[in-house]
Amino acid sequence: MKILVTGAAGFIGSHTAERFAGLGHEVIGVDNFSPYYSLDLKNLNAKSLSEKDIKIVKKDLRDENLSTELPKDINYIFHFAAQPGISKTSTFEDYLTNNVIATKN
Repeated sequence: MKILVTGAAGFIGSHTAERFAGLGHEVIGVDNFSPYYSLDLKNLNAKSLSEKDIKIVKKDLRDENLSTELPKDINYIFHFAAQPGISKTSTFEDYLTNNVIATKN
């Protein structure tokens, strides 16, 4: 099976991707590497996933052309990408586009 995991560099996404890869499935992970959480940790997660033959795509789900960069024959999508809240450096607009518009795409 071919599985797409969004938010793959995050805690839940990375563990989900690892689990499915461990079960023998082909896994593609997508993450925009937003700096809301530690980029060092996200990069470490992505490196670990890559070492387990999980393809990591560094793209923003808000990109309407994203589907042209992904395989067409994906069987399942596990959507964990999200901005968890609003901080001093982000706005409600960021929250809205990351959590609603990105999901729509």
